[in-house]
Amino acid sequence: MKYNVAPNLLSKLLEYVQKHSPGSELYNFVQDADRFARYFADTIRIHPLLVYCSALPFTPHDTIIYKTFHHDGLPHVVASVEPKWTTLLRAIYNHKDEAIAVAFSPDGSRIALGSSGGNVQVWDILTGQPALPLLEGHKSPVWSVSFSPDGSKIASGSWDGTVRVWDAVTGQTTLSLSRGPRDPVHSVAFSPDGSKIVSGSYEGVLRVWDAITGQPTLPPLEGHGNSVRSVSFSPDGSRIVSGSDDKTILVWDALTGRRTTLPPINNNDGVYSVSFSPDGSRIVAELHDRSVWAWNAYTGHPQEDETCHPCRMGDSPAQIPHFSVDANSGLYPSILPAAFPFHRNSAVGHHPGCILAKEIPGILRVPISIMFPS
Repeated sequence: MKYNVAPNLLSKLLEYVQKHSPGSELYNFVQDADRFARYFADTIRIHPLLVYCSALPFTPHDTIIYKTFHHDGLPHVVASVEPKWTTLLRAIYNHKDEAIAVAFSPDGSRIALGSSGGNVQVWDILTGQPALPLLEGHKSPVWSVSFSPDGSKIASGSWDGTVRVWDAVTGQTTLSLSRGPRDPVHSVAFSPDGSKIVSGSYEGVLRVWDAITGQPTLPPLEGHGNSVRSVSFSPDGSRIVSGSDDKTILVWDALTGRRTTLPPINNNDGVYSVSFSPDGSRIVAELHDRSVWAWNAYTGHPQEDETCHPCRMGDSPAQIPHFSVDANSGLYPSILPAAFPFHRNSAVGHHPGCILAKEIPGILRVPISIMFPS
């Protein structure tokens, strides 16, 4: 039997029970079993006949699985075991290189990782195993990765000045877009319909390509005076927002290339991540000091009211994922350098050689006003 059968079946069963019997004892049991299968996936894969001895003793003692199946005849761990499941679902180790960029597929089933070695690796979330062979082609670190909205393609931007587009099913390169070796790529993003790709460079220039033909759809978009850390399309694809180390955020017309500049930030830090809200009404940016700012996407006016005001993240990236904000002032988990749609799992990158996949229950319901004001 394949090692990924159980996690896949449990995940489907959990969705079914959640739909038809939410909050029931059966739902709680299946949810606990799903967590167990995810957390100990590697142990179960290596020692499938020793689950009772190799995994169960290390299961949190207050969980349904432990209370149901553990007994006195099995090993008992008396210390250093959490009483309940933590938010950590899985640690995926990229043993060879440092993890620089990470993105979820639209259906949340896979993660694409861009590494310091210039490769892209796609991982299966449930099993923690590679979903594709290593995607090789870049000659320098990959600083940004992005799935197309339908999940069929992966775009990667590298310090070698190229953007590559990969078939997410076969792993084959479908496009190689060159900006030139003196124009390293810092950020990439697909348009909502998947027809265009935008990239931001170290030199502060944006380029927009046709995702099928690879032809430019606009002249180079110039306006930033430093590296473009983050780019993102509006939900309707009509606008592009870009954030730079030069402390500016620019909004571009995706058809004409015309730009507008958001009011300057009263802050000395550059922009790390920028995104539109899901309804396109707001633009949210995270700065290098981990403060978060929001603007009205149509008027450009800063949004500082009872529901949305500048706030500051913790000192450690591990404390909470970076995020963007929805129209109702809730938090959306995101990856660096750009935001991604909400999934039950969120990815936290930038740990040396490792991705942490975390479950953040209820994070969408957390109003910004309770975060730490700057």
